[in-house]
Amino acid sequence: MKKFLLLALLLTAINLSASAEQPAAEEYRQMFRSGNFYVEYQKFYGGVAFSSKSNRGIDILRERSAYMKKYRGRAIKAGRNGERVTKTDVKNKYPDALFQDGKYYRFVVSKEESSNIIIGSTTNTLRHAFVLDESRLNDPNLDPDEKWRSVRSELALPDELAVFCWDEPFRNNFTAAPVYVDSSKLTIDKKEYDCDRYVADIKSLAGTVIAQEAYNMLYDGGKLVRVQKYFLRDGNEFLNGDLLVHTISATVPDEAFVVKRKFKLYEARKGDMNDLINQLEQIGEIGGSAQ
Repeated sequence: MKKFLLLALLLTAINLSASAEQPAAEEYRQMFRSGNFYVEYQKFYGGVAFSSKSNRGIDILRERSAYMKKYRGRAIKAGRNGERVTKTDVKNKYPDALFQDGKYYRFVVSKEESSNIIIGSTTNTLRHAFVLDESRLNDPNLDPDEKWRSVRSELALPDELAVFCWDEPFRNNFTAAPVYVDSSKLTIDKKEYDCDRYVADIKSLAGTVIAQEAYNMLYDGGKLVRVQKYFLRDGNEFLNGDLLVHTISATVPDEAFVVKRKFKLYEARKGDMNDLINQLEQIGEIGGSAQ
């Protein structure tokens, strides 16, 4: 009887250990919740439907996953002491958006063609930055072309990493926080990963679960290296995002918040007469630490 109980306890322990989160998951959770982090990643978008029981569906998924990798560059998100910055191309010498000292900043680079009968056509690179006080973020008079309504979500962690910090202050969540359900070994693109799976219910206004989102957090050597996001409905899975993780660190590089290119700085448009006549009022410059 004692041997039987011992064997049962051992089997139970093995099952529990197989269903436990990867140890690094809690480290990432604490890191993101602290607000001090640096992540570098590539994000791809899908939309391939397949049945979890269909081998051909999985083959299609692999082919589509390999195809998507050709079309996206790297991005970074960094947080430090309540500040937040995002870049969609790490080679840029400027961020796309920045939150610092209670203000949001947007950085825009555009090309302007100018022509001259004698000289011919030339192209000038224009660099503008717009600043908005946090208290004005919901101002109905803001120019929609400046896209202030989306600046918070641009600064937020991507869904695939926000699994560890779903309620971070920059996010607008439309589903409940994903819940850990199980762990397994998963082979994708001929490589085996340790996989933690999280699922979130999508509910109707009446509170009925109409679909789900699932996140496969893929680990290699104890580190998170890839996340695949799925839309689940009627027994089918739709690949809805594929994120490759290059760096996750609690050490934030000093240069992450440096604007190396010089930008003319303007106040966000206020919906007044100056906006109507497209007369921007420059209030200074920002950046320019490296030309």
